[in-house]
Amino acid sequence: SYGDDIAAGKLLANELRFRLGKPLKEFIAQGKIVIGICNGFQVLVKTGFLPESPDGKQIATLAANDSGRFQCHWVRLKREKSACTWLNSTDGEWELPIAHGEGKFMTQDDKTLRELEKNGQVVFRYAGTNPNGSVRSIAGICNKEGNVVGLMPHPERHVRGSQHPEWTRHGWGAAEGVGLQMFQAAVDYSARLS
Repeated sequence: SYGDDIAAGKLLANELRFRLGKPLKEFIAQGKIVIGICNGFQVLVKTGFLPESPDGKQIATLAANDSGRFQCHWVRLKREKSACTWLNSTDGEWELPIAHGEGKFMTQDDKTLRELEKNGQVVFRYAGTNPNGSVRSIAGICNKEGNVVGLMPHPERHVRGSQHPEWTRHGWGAAEGVGLQMFQAAVDYSARLS
């Protein structure tokens, strides 16, 4: 991601838009899944793939955290029933780590935000503490079709119970972490497309 020297994900987003834009649009149009986690979410937003806009322009951003600093800790999330139907059978509450300095989700205007809510494009919200000041505690969104999803927390960092900081207290050593559900659901959905 080029070290996020200009803005988180901006250079990679431009490279994707101008070099791979057409094949990526075709891939998405075929209903195939695209998942952007943390920096990947920032890239999807800056390419205009999330939330999608008719002219492909960026209509949201992930700005600097309200704290003004990089944050790396665990957060609680609520997974909502959404257009991302392949995730709707997963747990409703998730605990995942975050690790970002630019994770505050914002839309360019209230109309965009209302559309996201109306279309069921909000997939995850922070529960309890909103660590970065995201509008309406939004932690992850999807496109209208539900096959492109982006979120700031890291499900890949909680695929085993022993990755959770309180795993010994709860005896989760051999258990699966909630993050694994995302990837299992994506594989199951993709298999149905074949």
